[in-house]
Amino acid sequence: VPASLESLEAIRCVAPQHPPGRALLSLSLNGQDFAPTDLEFSFSLAARVLAVQPALGSVRGGTKVVINGQGFRNTSALSCRFGLALGRADFVSESEMTCVSPRALVAGSARISVSLNGVDFTDDPVVFRYELDPIVAATDPSQVPEGSPFELLVTGANLVDSAALACRVGPDL
Repeated sequence: VPASLESLEAIRCVAPQHPPGRALLSLSLNGQDFAPTDLEFSFSLAARVLAVQPALGSVRGGTKVVINGQGFRNTSALSCRFGLALGRADFVSESEMTCVSPRALVAGSARISVSLNGVDFTDDPVVFRYELDPIVAATDPSQVPEGSPFELLVTGANLVDSAALACRVGPDL
């Protein structure tokens, strides 16, 4: 591939597409005679985001999000982004990592992307939805007899339909 001289001690070239694996690097000054080196260049499976769980959280941030995908590696620059905001990332495996959602200024969707080098981020169509915190106005009834489950109707604001929608009653006051 073509290269350009950066200085008398450095050149820059673009690695061609290559299947995952290792390749030896060699250099040429004239485009024909390549000097062999012992330097290996590694091609890895491209990182991709396939799904996130949970897929929504509070605008306050702090939601631990499991990111499923491929090509993840445990690098010192491993990072994730929610839209343009960076989140703290932790490596789990080549197909899983966790990130903590950063604070958002407004409710809405943010595309999730990951980076192995802190510079180049994935561009996959997976989103995380930021929601306003729910506000509870009342429960009906407000008191139930002890010792048995009882259905409650909770009313308020900022309520959303979610497969993970849940109520927690307790701990005791």
